[in-house]
Amino acid sequence: MSLSAALDKRVRVLLVDDSSDDRFLVSERVKEFSFPIELRTAESLEAAESLAVGGGFDVVLLDLDLGPSFGTRTLEAARKLFPAAAIVLLTGNDDQAMMLSCLKSGAQDFLVKGRYNSVELEKAIRFAVARHARTTELEHKTRELDFMLDTQQIGLLVLDEANRIVHCNEAACEIFEYESKDLQGTSSLLPVPRSGMSEVSFGVASGADKLLEVRATESEWRGRAVRLVTVMDVTERKDMERRAADGEKLETVARVCFGVAHEFNNLLAMTRTKADFLETLSTVDPVWAAHIEDLQMACERGSNLVRQLMTFYGKEEQANTEETTVEVVSFLRSWEPYLESIVGLEHSVDLVLDMEPAFISISERSLSKVLAGLVANACDAMPNGGRVRIRPVLMESSKLKRARARQGARHVCISVRDEGCGISPENQLRVFEPFFTTKDTKAGRGLGLSVVSNLLREHGAWIEFDSEEGRGSEFRIILENVEQLEAPVKEEPVAAPEAAKPEEAIGKSTTVLVVDDEPIIRFSIARLLEACGCEVRCAENGLNALEYLEDITQPCDVLLTDINMPLLGGIELANRAVYLREGLRIVVMSGYGAGVLDPKWVQEKDAAFLSKPFKIDELKAAVLHVGKATS
Repeated sequence: MSLSAALDKRVRVLLVDDSSDDRFLVSERVKEFSFPIELRTAESLEAAESLAVGGGFDVVLLDLDLGPSFGTRTLEAARKLFPAAAIVLLTGNDDQAMMLSCLKSGAQDFLVKGRYNSVELEKAIRFAVARHARTTELEHKTRELDFMLDTQQIGLLVLDEANRIVHCNEAACEIFEYESKDLQGTSSLLPVPRSGMSEVSFGVASGADKLLEVRATESEWRGRAVRLVTVMDVTERKDMERRAADGEKLETVARVCFGVAHEFNNLLAMTRTKADFLETLSTVDPVWAAHIEDLQMACERGSNLVRQLMTFYGKEEQANTEETTVEVVSFLRSWEPYLESIVGLEHSVDLVLDMEPAFISISERSLSKVLAGLVANACDAMPNGGRVRIRPVLMESSKLKRARARQGARHVCISVRDEGCGISPENQLRVFEPFFTTKDTKAGRGLGLSVVSNLLREHGAWIEFDSEEGRGSEFRIILENVEQLEAPVKEEPVAAPEAAKPEEAIGKSTTVLVVDDEPIIRFSIARLLEACGCEVRCAENGLNALEYLEDITQPCDVLLTDINMPLLGGIELANRAVYLREGLRIVVMSGYGAGVLDPKWVQEKDAAFLSKPFKIDELKAAVLHVGKATS
């Protein structure tokens, strides 16, 4: 604030002096001032106290020798009564040390009685008002700055040349978990770069390790060279970045698995069709028949494993979004090899299937993820190896812990038990929290049990557990048992027809165009269909097949095509083929599973689908089904 602005209004002055002569002298001298003055007087601080109620004084002219107080004690009492006023001291004692002490304690100026005139008094009041206004403004700005600094989430430190902390804000105290008084004056708690940024791992008082981002710049603080240091706790941000990177890696793994599964299905399709073809030639030799049956069984196991992997990674999509049902016992039995692959060599799976068949309303994909998550969590609890025991049981609602169970209904409880370290009582309340984990961050992100709980909740199910430190844990997933007759039927993209009887030939009147870029698959399928009595034509890609179909002199009743082919894919080939040949029926096949097909497209084209590798009976059923439609 400028001096002129401070003196625009009438200046209110309070004179506190126990000498009537001095009070009279001051009252006469203020009449000679060049700016308007409103003067009030009091003979003691007690008398001034009644005037302090109204407040509004700009300047207090204070006699230091009021008795019984003296010197700085008188000044302190006056500052309490008039905190918003500038104070000019009047003293008959020329004690320079005392005056200097009073100025440090908040007085704006001092005058020695008998040594000042009206000009000097006016000058003292003028500059006391201006100086006090500037000091007040500076204090306000300082408080505002302190407020801004203390409300920042970024920690701020001021280090002197000796690397000692001379100032810190509240955020810094929270980061380091210290009180401000304990930080100030101590050496810096962490290495600080001379300039630029660095990341520092810091162990706080609670025992946690924090990753701190530290930046330092050379600056000036209250007239001396210092370093201004900003400190940010980036532990959570780095964890999120790592989780995002892990998520991208998992997505990449899923894509790779999807692609490998397709190629593996093609290899299985070659093996299976070859085995089925050889089976037609080996009826006279039971020894060869046994070998071929072993090949077919191996293909079936490989196909099941690939299907389970694609289901787990979410690539085997359902034809609709309705709930599907799973028969628990058969599902667990089919998943036993995959569960063994999850636990690895150091652990074992004990699958107890002594329950009668029971159906639950959940998708295979969701149940697969739930079991995989619980089994992986059980293995993590046994770092030195151990056994994971899985057992389904039927339970009445009255025996369940949760009140949410429908009264009178039966429930399927799938128990996953480990022999691990167990969960402490304080951690048991947090096991289903996202990102909560007691493992090292390299071992997991604390999402497994949270995902399991959310998946079950989506299907109207829930999870319970019991755990004791040093004695392992048991997690139980609870799903309501549904009657088989009431269970919704799981629909496929294409309604699979009944398999043709072995003695039922397709008939020489049916001509099938087989299109596949794998020569072994083409050859084997062609020989199988020829053995059934079909006329078979082959094409190695979609363009060659299209050229064949454009020649209307060439017969074709059924188009059997792979979906994923170079140059021209099976879907585009089928779209063009139905315009070239009226009444042509479509059968498509793929190693990617039914998820690659649009159910609407299948319905519009009245097409059938074969998932590689397929059995000879499935091939017969698909081609026989559409073959009948053409007759």
